[in-house]
Amino acid sequence: MKQLNTEPGLVVGLTGGIGSGKSTIANRFKELGVGIVDADVISDEVMLRGTEAYEEIVKYWGKAILNESREIDKGRLGEIVFPKDQPPGVKSAALQRLEAIKHPAIGHEVDRQLQANLRLGNYAILDSPLLLETGGEQRVHYVVTVDVNEATQRKRAEAREDERVAEGKKRRNVDAIIAQQMARTERNERSHFIVNNNGPIEESHRTVATMHFGRFLPMHLTMLGKNDEEPVKTDSSD
Repeated sequence: MKQLNTEPGLVVGLTGGIGSGKSTIANRFKELGVGIVDADVISDEVMLRGTEAYEEIVKYWGKAILNESREIDKGRLGEIVFPKDQPPGVKSAALQRLEAIKHPAIGHEVDRQLQANLRLGNYAILDSPLLLETGGEQRVHYVVTVDVNEATQRKRAEAREDERVAEGKKRRNVDAIIAQQMARTERNERSHFIVNNNGPIEESHRTVATMHFGRFLPMHLTMLGKNDEEPVKTDSSD
């Protein structure tokens, strides 16, 4: 782990593809008293009207991406950065430009919130769908991936789309996002722990409890007294 946090304690990265149920797992950790830093929320906040990123994004793409409240319309911007003809696994030039604008601000706020959580004595979880794609693993000691099969992923992801969106467009929107995310096999291979979220939620909750009480909480308490020790990477089947 690259030491980006000045406060002692454990930081865990939580990731997963669209429709994996990652937010449900994050909420379970939160119920157990863990501090959650939500990169998606931060990503939205850095684009709010009045921020530096907002000004730069509007300057680059124009006012056509704004809604009636003059905030950035994520749907309109999404159609630009996730074009339907983009080859799988290849970021569009527009997405690369957007990331270059947003990521410095996101990284700064992520670090601030992680340190704030550690300062309270909790261990912290960085909840990020693009944790591995953006180098976010440099901020954490362990990576936990929430995993589902492709059929489940698509069903859940399409269900999240606005009900006013036609079914064909829902599929295209989901396909475009999946194409920009890391392949499932690679994501799992780069993780220390995997939560199989295909079955009943009770099973996933038991997996979370095992990780929390059996590994993360004891490690965190140890680090509070020995914060110079680095956890050893373990097999994802733990």
